[in-house]
Amino acid sequence: MRSTTDHRDGPNLKEYSFTLDNESTKHITTFLGKKNYISAYFFNPKFQLQSRLFSKNLAGIFKIPLGGNINGKTYSLFYPNETKNKFSGILFDFEKNTTDGFEIDLNLKKEIFLSSFVHSSKFYLLTGSYRENKMYLYHFNNTGRFERRIIDLSNYEFFGVEDYPSRLKNMLALSKRSPLTEITLVQSGVPYSLDSLHSLIKL
Repeated sequence: MRSTTDHRDGPNLKEYSFTLDNESTKHITTFLGKKNYISAYFFNPKFQLQSRLFSKNLAGIFKIPLGGNINGKTYSLFYPNETKNKFSGILFDFEKNTTDGFEIDLNLKKEIFLSSFVHSSKFYLLTGSYRENKMYLYHFNNTGRFERRIIDLSNYEFFGVEDYPSRLKNMLALSKRSPLTEITLVQSGVPYSLDSLHSLIKL
């Protein structure tokens, strides 16, 4: 699954367009976010419109989607708040022609959001702890329930803006005051960027 996002500033909310591309069935779904509602358009592989759904927007703190899930004709969008420590979502069911908002029971109090990505039509979050040298990989289903995998990085060193290696929790604790733009994992003398870390984690 591939997704693309575009948005612009509105008076009170950023308007956006978001597209989910189902690589298995070749269907494409486009979501258009406005001030008070979201419209979803479901296209077949020939780009012929098959169905259209509307949903009310989520609470004002959830504005632009991070990504989505696909399960048959059921699509879910996942939204963060501005600080990316709380999350919510909307489910679009093109089989039943229904929509439903859902809350995600995830509040990142001791963790920091690092990245989000999609694998095999499923949405994932990658976070890091500033109290332990660990990362957490969250895997979500279409209704916001999730499983968490712990990635223990106690034996690894990282480089950030400093010229000397440090432990992950120390770097993330500093990032609460000054956001990090890049973290590099050092493993046996070979550096890996945070982006390439996804390929090191067997999903």
